[in-house]
Amino acid sequence: MLSFKDVETPALKALGVRAKLYAALTQLDLGQMGAESGLVAIAEDPTAPDTLRGYAMIVLANQALTKNDNVSAAKWINLMDKRLRPSHVWAADK
Repeated sequence: MLSFKDVETPALKALGVRAKLYAALTQLDLGQMGAESGLVAIAEDPTAPDTLRGYAMIVLANQALTKNDNVSAAKWINLMDKRLRPSHVWAADK
C-alpha cells in the first residue's frame, strides 16, 4: 500500500512543515510547553522552505524580545541573513 511517506515531493514537504509551524504557533498562543522547540526545529531545518523558516525565525526573535533576551533575538535575526536567500520575503520585517 502506498502512503504519503512514500511520496515525498517538495509540495508535500512544504505542507508538512506548514502544519508543524501552525501547530507550534498554536501551542505558543496557548502557552503550552514545546512551542519554542517546535519553532526552533523549523527554523533550523535546511530542507524547509525559506518562507516558513524565516517566519519561525522572526517569531523566535520576537519571543526573545518579549523576554528581554536581546542576545537570542539578535541571533535569530542574524541567522536569517546567513541561512536564507538574500531576497527572502521576511527581509523587510527584520
